[in-house]
Amino acid sequence: MKVETIEVILVCLIVSIQLYVFARTFIQISVFRRIIPKVTSLKISKVLVPVADLERLSPKEILANIASYKGAAVNVPTNGVPVGDFSDLETPTLFEESYSNHDVERAEVNIIESEVKTNHVLDNILFSVNNYLLRNRGAASDFNLIKDVVERNTK
Repeated sequence: MKVETIEVILVCLIVSIQLYVFARTFIQISVFRRIIPKVTSLKISKVLVPVADLERLSPKEILANIASYKGAAVNVPTNGVPVGDFSDLETPTLFEESYSNHDVERAEVNIIESEVKTNHVLDNILFSVNNYLLRNRGAASDFNLIKDVVERNTK
C-alpha cells in the first residue's frame, strides 16, 4: 500500500469524525434552544402563602397547589406601587392582610412562571428554582446556586 493512499484514508477519517462532532453539537444547540423560552415569556409572580402552610407543607405540595394561593396575590408593577383600589388609604402596603382572612398571617413568595407551553426539562428547571425560592424566601437569592440548578437540569 502506498503512503499516499494511507494519507488519504487518514484525512477522510479525520474529516468524517469532525463532521460527526459538528452534527452532534449542532443538534444539541437546537435542543437547548428549544428548552428555555425567551425571557419575555417568563414572569415572576408574587404570591401570598399562609405562614402555617409554609411551615407545615413541603415546597412540592405548595407548588402543586400554587393556584389556590394566587387569589391572595398582590399585583406589583415595575414601579413598585401595588395595583388596585385603595380608597382612602394614604399609602398602600404590600402585606395588606385584608385580602382574605384577617387572622391568617401570610408571607410573600416569588414564583417564576412561563407564559408559553413548556417542555419536560423546563418544567423540572422551574420546579427546582421555585423550590429554591420557597425554601429561601427570606434571604437574598444566590445567582450561582440558581445557575447550578439550571445546568444540572439541562444535562
